[in-house]
Amino acid sequence: MARSGLVLAVVFTGAAVAAPETYHSLEAAVLARPDCKFKTLGESLEYRCESDKTIWYFTRKSSAAHPAVLEFYFVDTPKGGEVKVQAWSAHQDSPAFQKWRAALVARNSK
Repeated sequence: MARSGLVLAVVFTGAAVAAPETYHSLEAAVLARPDCKFKTLGESLEYRCESDKTIWYFTRKSSAAHPAVLEFYFVDTPKGGEVKVQAWSAHQDSPAFQKWRAALVARNSK
């Protein structure tokens, strides 16, 4: 996610408790966007959306962290920018969710 000449920091903004219905409504909203490109990434479904430079991750049904969603989005700052992360999970305190979130934050911090 690094851009040439910019200082980027990944900032976790928090996790909201979310029912499975939230997972499905967020996924439906992202799927409805023509600018989002999909790929499978391990136990995640990744959607990169060009118009607002967001990256969405949804757990696959086989994931121990399911249902969970992460949204990575850019915020311009005087020093370059930050990548913020918002999370939704029915099991936000579970080790499986914490591990899943940490792996994706680490992947996008490079």
